[in-house]
Amino acid sequence: MPAPPPHRLDTHMDARRLDLRMTWRQVADAASISAETIRALRRGDNAPGDITKRGLEDALRWERGSIDRILAGGEPTPVRERTAGRGGHTLPDNDPTRRILDAALEQLTPEQQEEFLRQELERRERGGRARRRAPDERRRA
Repeated sequence: MPAPPPHRLDTHMDARRLDLRMTWRQVADAASISAETIRALRRGDNAPGDITKRGLEDALRWERGSIDRILAGGEPTPVRERTAGRGGHTLPDNDPTRRILDAALEQLTPEQQEEFLRQELERRERGGRARRRAPDERRRA
């Protein structure tokens, strides 16, 4: 079987990135890799290692092994997700906090659900840590 064209991974990554409404910088940050690594992978200059594959699959919300399937000529498998709220925010079904969020969301109006999910996703993007203000900043707020 001939090797897949070098642009195959780029094509799938770009389509998924657009579906998720992410920039390449956001993909790189979510995958914990550099923008240079993303560019090299997209050009076909480098083959991704196992850690890079795992990071990209998580960032692009693909199941494990999706990148290997793409490189072998197949298709990626998106992580099954549920959409909550009118803004279309999603969390994977296998997310450990999914049950907690579902229970909390049932008690809220659609507008409150949207705001809750937006804040939760922002918290996760920051690494789960709330930014702490210095004492002098608290006084000004």
